[in-house]
Amino acid sequence: MVILKRLPAQGTIGSKEIGVLREALTRNWLRILLLVVLSCAVLLPSLSTTSLWDPDEGRYAVCARTAIREGHWIVPYYNGHPRVVKPPLMVWLVAASSLAFNKGEVTEWTARLPSVLAAVLTVVLTFLIAYILGLEPNASMLAGLILLTSHLFCKQGRFAITDMVLLFFLIASFFCFVMGYGLGRAMPNERWYLGMYLFWGLATMQKGPAVGFVLPVLIIMVFLWSSSELYRVRELISLWGIAIYLLLVLPWPLAVGKDYLKAFLWDNNVKRFASNPEWKSSPFFYISNLPFQFMPWSPFLVLLFGTIRKVKLEFEVKTAFLWCWFGVVFLLFSLSDTKRSSYILPLYPALSILVAWAFQNLEWHERELRPYWKVSLVLLGLSLAGVCGGMVWLWWNRMPVDPLGIALGLFGASLGAPLLLYLLSKERLKPVVGLVFALALGYSLLYTAWYQPTYDRYYRSPKRYIMPMKKLLGSSRLFHLGSIRSHDLFYFERDHIPAWTPKDGVEVLKNSYLLSRGRKVDAFPTEIKAGLNEVIEVKYRGKRMVLLRGDNGV
Repeated sequence: MVILKRLPAQGTIGSKEIGVLREALTRNWLRILLLVVLSCAVLLPSLSTTSLWDPDEGRYAVCARTAIREGHWIVPYYNGHPRVVKPPLMVWLVAASSLAFNKGEVTEWTARLPSVLAAVLTVVLTFLIAYILGLEPNASMLAGLILLTSHLFCKQGRFAITDMVLLFFLIASFFCFVMGYGLGRAMPNERWYLGMYLFWGLATMQKGPAVGFVLPVLIIMVFLWSSSELYRVRELISLWGIAIYLLLVLPWPLAVGKDYLKAFLWDNNVKRFASNPEWKSSPFFYISNLPFQFMPWSPFLVLLFGTIRKVKLEFEVKTAFLWCWFGVVFLLFSLSDTKRSSYILPLYPALSILVAWAFQNLEWHERELRPYWKVSLVLLGLSLAGVCGGMVWLWWNRMPVDPLGIALGLFGASLGAPLLLYLLSKERLKPVVGLVFALALGYSLLYTAWYQPTYDRYYRSPKRYIMPMKKLLGSSRLFHLGSIRSHDLFYFERDHIPAWTPKDGVEVLKNSYLLSRGRKVDAFPTEIKAGLNEVIEVKYRGKRMVLLRGDNGV
């Protein structure tokens, strides 16, 4: 399979008669269709058979279900209380997906569908941005494939949380900026800036103004400064654009009132960025985290480094925009007290395009870049062997022995690296590039179609303890001890599970049940234990989940 190929000239690109976007779509529709098909093939498997993993998945699913059942559309409700720490757009998207495709019943599939659609569109936009900035068509397609098969993107594209939809809104705003500003093959057209404001507004309603507005504006400002074109700021300011943004953003906080200012803007944005001891991480968190999350393409950051060092930057100002995009996101979130892998997801499209640009230069400057290429391949072989070994260790320690899992792990660890090193000894470049892409695609398909559902079935799924307890509960009232887990609310099909503590007394639990971890039950005072009967105990992820009933119970 040939990934990169120098194509003959295709006429005057960016001409007024054709238009760069129309040209990108009409001359590359097969590539775009292939990207969509591959994206669906990677992201859709086991979407409904893998339980809700991330805590926020359950929160958005429960809030959407409550909105559909009880009409809490303006202010989402979670476990019986209003939730204003996040804007409601993701709740609306999950609810709309469930109403459109499942008659209003929220499931894993309907909850995750907005993220999957956003991921597919993000891959397509990555291709278009790469093409418009100046990459050749096949290299632009490779940029989309790199993004699709990178570990974090593949994982987040299947979660019912805000990050992937936010990424789509952000990259759509950058696409509008590139078209409006006239970067690469595009001709300047200020009408595109209206779309930029539109997507800024949607991004703000997805996760707030800090990420939805301040972050993209900061990236663009840094780019203009680095290009000595700050004077062009005035062309970005549009009264119609500002009106579109405010029309999208203002109604909800006005409806919520001062709670929005306190719970969301101050507590969830300013304080989490500046001072958050509970989530505080090292400033080097992303330096160590990014190489793992960008697998299996992170070894080719060596090739990118070599391209910057050995090859003159044909991209010039276009590359500057990508580096500003990457650098601002990386630096800003590295300075934040609160760090999670998904927070730097917005830099992945830029990084994917840069790595694809390095691959394109590898074909053109093979002699200069071959040493970096060899190092990248060695690192890839070692990384894949490490991943396979880690999988075997994980299976061995956390789940019943799975012959297929161990066989795959040992096969990859024992044959993957030597096979790459064998191809490395040859002087043929394109077959190795094809194999690298095939490995990346296989890695992603293995993760979504086999690893996630298998790991979920044996280790992660809360259904293991919830379903047998749910049968015993019937319609009886259920309390919880300790912090409620969002998947408990979702799979018990309860919109509200009230909290209980030993101080409340066992009288509160009359004709009711209590869900708790075994270690907390063991610490109960004697008089509390005397008033409770253990109904069922199920082990879950190394913990004992216990369902108890009041002594005067059902």
